[in-house]
Amino acid sequence: MKWVKKEIPADSVRSLAKAYGLDLLTSSILLRRGISEPQGILYFLEKDLRFLRNPFLFVAMEDAVDRLSLAAEEGEKVLVFGDSDTDGVTATSLMVEALRSFGIEAGWRVPSGEEPYGLSIEAVERFAGEGGSLIVTVDCGISNHEEVEKAAELGIDVIICDHHKLQVEKPPAAVAVIDPKVEGCGYPFRDLAGAGVALKLAMALRFGKTPFYKQPVALLSLRADRTACRIEAVRLHNMVETARFSETLEEGSERTGAVLEKLARFLSSHSIFVLDKKNTGRIFRRIFGEGVELESFDLGEELGRRHPALSGKDEDSLAKELGILKYGHPDGGALEILEVLFSLMADSQGQDGSESLAGLMQLAALGTVADLMPLKDENRIIVRQGVEWISSRPRQGLEELLRILGIRRPLSATDIAWQVTPLVNAAGRIGEPGIALRLFMAETPVERENAAQELVRANGERKRLGAEVWDVVYPLAGRSYEETEKRYILLGAKEVKS
Repeated sequence: MKWVKKEIPADSVRSLAKAYGLDLLTSSILLRRGISEPQGILYFLEKDLRFLRNPFLFVAMEDAVDRLSLAAEEGEKVLVFGDSDTDGVTATSLMVEALRSFGIEAGWRVPSGEEPYGLSIEAVERFAGEGGSLIVTVDCGISNHEEVEKAAELGIDVIICDHHKLQVEKPPAAVAVIDPKVEGCGYPFRDLAGAGVALKLAMALRFGKTPFYKQPVALLSLRADRTACRIEAVRLHNMVETARFSETLEEGSERTGAVLEKLARFLSSHSIFVLDKKNTGRIFRRIFGEGVELESFDLGEELGRRHPALSGKDEDSLAKELGILKYGHPDGGALEILEVLFSLMADSQGQDGSESLAGLMQLAALGTVADLMPLKDENRIIVRQGVEWISSRPRQGLEELLRILGIRRPLSATDIAWQVTPLVNAAGRIGEPGIALRLFMAETPVERENAAQELVRANGERKRLGAEVWDVVYPLAGRSYEETEKRYILLGAKEVKS
């Protein structure tokens, strides 16, 4: 085979390498793959979780968080219903773990034995009989119109977290439908795994524990030289940008009063955050007069308490240190810097620690790899960071499984795909997905060790069944191939069960 490499200009290679601090080989590979735009490059180079997309871009996400907040407050009985494959099992484990961290003692169920895929009427009726009031589906649900309708009849609300394509015009009438493949969902990336969608809800719940959830926030930047001031502001709702303000005002301009009035309307009813309250106030009074006061919160001071290494630095220094402007921004500069800094500050409030998030990311990475989702956009960050954490600090369940398998670290996504996910998947393939769920959710190391041993047994059983099926279908396939004059293969055998 002769490989023909796409020709690319040498100056383009050097230019890209210089702009992003790359070696020439990496730069040439990116260009040959047609990746030259900042956002595309970002997902190939970065693993920092701050580059993940905001979960509240899903238009239904706030409804889901509100309903789960009510469930937590009222002590409701909640069920997570998932699927039996690796993506479904990891999504189920992830969601149960996230809900428990949120204050909800959720139960779980996935199809086992000969039970069909997806939420069933039987599961809904049984849950109703147990006094349940809320079901969260993961990696399924988008096709369960009748089941969701039945749940409503029995007084049960349903939140759907799925990633499959809707086969009819409208989704089920659930409290919230979170699915990146549903038209009008608001989310810009459609190729999340089921566990990836569950991760989005988990991250939204983490933000829901902060004082900024549903609170109107405005970020304000004032940059002045000797003759003029650049005024920029942005409104945020759950970290989603809703409006921008931008004015350049020359000192002593007759427009000063009108700009002040316009800015006041823009900031009205919002909590205003600035990077340096003292300096911003000084510029504000210089531009608008000593009699005008700005009520604001000092983002830099709060950030410095939680991240001492960032204390006392100005916008430009912080932007350089954190690489904030490395990948550009359509409106550029000050506001993007403030948004990232505010996100860092908000993320450190009301959270349950990085260890919990690391565990959830590992589950999302497993599900993404196992379901063969395209490794592009934020899937690359989920998998890259998740696999790195599996290698360096594997979560409960994975630690026991890796030890029993004797897998050497560091691990790659290929190692995960070929050596880990088949075992997790094996439990569902033989009709016992509960084994894999116990691996991730059992409370004691002994229970998780036993579950890991059972997974090894299940994988052996899967291989045995596969070999038996092969022995039956291989000669039948050859016979069918000849009988159809090598056009297609059609076969069936009563010895083979689905």
